Amino acid sequence: MRRAMMQKTVECLADAAPAASPLDGAFAALAAYEWGTDANAVRPIEDAIAAAFGNPQLRAELETRLGAVVKSGAPPAGLLLACKHLSRVGGAGCVPALAAVLAGGGEAAPAARYALERITAPEAGQALRAELARTPPAGRIGIINSLGVRREPESVPALAACLGGDAPEVAAAAAAALGDIGGEEAAKALGAARAKAAGDLRLAIADALLACAERLLAEGKPADARALYESLDSAGQPAHVAEAVRRGITRARGAK
Repeated sequence: MRRAMMQKTVECLADAAPAASPLDGAFAALAAYEWGTDANAVRPIEDAIAAAFGNPQLRAELETRLGAVVKSGAPPAGLLLACKHLSRVGGAGCVPALAAVLAGGGEAAPAARYALERITAPEAGQALRAELARTPPAGRIGIINSLGVRREPESVPALAACLGGDAPEVAAAAAAALGDIGGEEAAKALGAARAKAAGDLRLAIADALLACAERLLAEGKPADARALYESLDSAGQPAHVAEAVRRGITRARGAK
């Protein structure tokens, strides 16, 4: 009799306990996610991310929970997937966790870098610049490319410092990133580096200066754009550069 009553009590308590939601189960699965795991186990997270746009509260909750997975020591597959999701819902709060993954290298490092590239909070750009300063030249190109995509003027000094050195592919990537950012300081850095450069690097810098000039025209600064174009108007330029300079000067003269 007593045993039957105890069993009934246990059953009542089980009935009263809240059932785990599909999202809770998905996060538990993500923390243990391995290559080859059924993707349906974590699909509720993707559904929640789609529903989070226009819902700041849900977005913040997802960022917190995904950040916890990143910090939990999840397997590489789960870590990579969490970083991928943070590229869509992440903010300043998850930047330290992503920066740690990037610094640690490994399979998920590119996904962490991509998330930092996409997150609009300035802390993400700061983390990328800090990692650039710590990274040997051979590993810098991806970070440089991400800084170019972010187009933050604060990145110009760090990128300008990469224009020298013994790694021309790194310098070419830095030139392209500076061209993407544009602005007076980027143009100055590129102009100074061009005076010392030769070969493919000099061409990469010329292309970046053309990008700066185009951006100045788009911003309604034709005089500044014309000055940049004219700085490239010299004999010996490749045909595509000479043609771009000619057309750019003409457009700058006609702009008001």
